[in-house]
This record gives sequence, C-alpha cells and structure tokens, in this order.
Amino acid sequence: MRKVKKIPVAVGLSLVALELILSALILIFLPDLRLPFEPASSETIALLVSMGLIFFAAHPLGHFLVGLFFGVRTRYFFVAPSDFRKLDFGFARKLGGMLPTIGTKFDSSQLSSLGGSSAKRKRRGVIMGSGVIVSNALTLVPLVYAFALHFLPLALALGSVLFGANLIVELAFSTKVGDLYKMRREFATTQK
Repeated sequence: MRKVKKIPVAVGLSLVALELILSALILIFLPDLRLPFEPASSETIALLVSMGLIFFAAHPLGHFLVGLFFGVRTRYFFVAPSDFRKLDFGFARKLGGMLPTIGTKFDSSQLSSLGGSSAKRKRRGVIMGSGVIVSNALTLVPLVYAFALHFLPLALALGSVLFGANLIVELAFSTKVGDLYKMRREFATTQK
C-alpha cells in the first residue's frame, strides 16, 4: 500500500462515528449471543474487536477535535501507510509499510499560524500528539467496561495485554517517527 486515499471530512467523521457505534454494539451484545464457541471466546472477541475499532476511530477524531478546539480546520482525512515505515528498525519498517493508518490533513496556514510564540507552538504540539493520546485513552474505556461487568479472565487478560502492548509500541515507535515525535519536536522548539 503506497498511495494516499483522501476522504472528505464529512465522510470521514461519519465513518468514525459508525466505527465507534459498532464498537459499542459489539461490546454490549456479542458476549450475550449464543455462538458456537464458549463464552470466554465471545467475550474475548468482543473486547478485542471493540478496542481495535476504538483505537483506529479515535485517532483521527482526536486530531480533528483538538484541531477544531484550537481553531485549525481539517481539510480531509486520508488512509496511507503508517509513519512506522520510516523507522530504521527493519521489522517495524516493513510492518508500517503494509499497515494502513488514518491520518488527518490540517489547513496548513491555520496550523502554521500557531507557530510564533511558545504558547502557540505548544498548542500545535498538542494537536500533533492528540491522535495517539485520545486513541489510547479511549481504548481503555472498553477494558474498564469489561472489568466492571466481570468478563471472564481470558478476555480481561488479553484485553489488558493488548492495551499494554499498544502503549509500549506507541512509546517505542511513535516517539521516534509518529505523532509523539511531532509533539515532542514542537515542545522542544518552545524551550529554545
């Protein structure tokens, strides 16, 4: 996958909303359905699928909402290979080139107008890092829900492992080439 696929903002927000609704429906109703496999499997599938859908939906939504809050318009969303393809680490580079990610293209003049002062650059940094921060925070919601409803231990264990692994990957790789790197770079320029 090499080509960037542009998605109009209205379509992108509709798809994100549908993903979030689907995630909630799966988490609420799938564990109660009579499936041909044991309950631990249906709870585990429901939780992991829900967490995955929320992660991918919340990332562009986080950028969009935080950008909107700071007065930066989103021109369009896009699907493209992950920034992880830029890593020097071979496996991550190959995986990043194959896995799609949903990106947010901001109005460049509005985003660059947040440049000058230290406070404005920090706002720009928050916009850059908001996708990772919001998606990881919201991915915790279905896990907390599963713990509150006393899902079976297998589902809770695998959900916790997925959440922890995702945090480790973000901290290991996003800080080098992704949104957290961009956020850190903006914050660093405010220190000079």
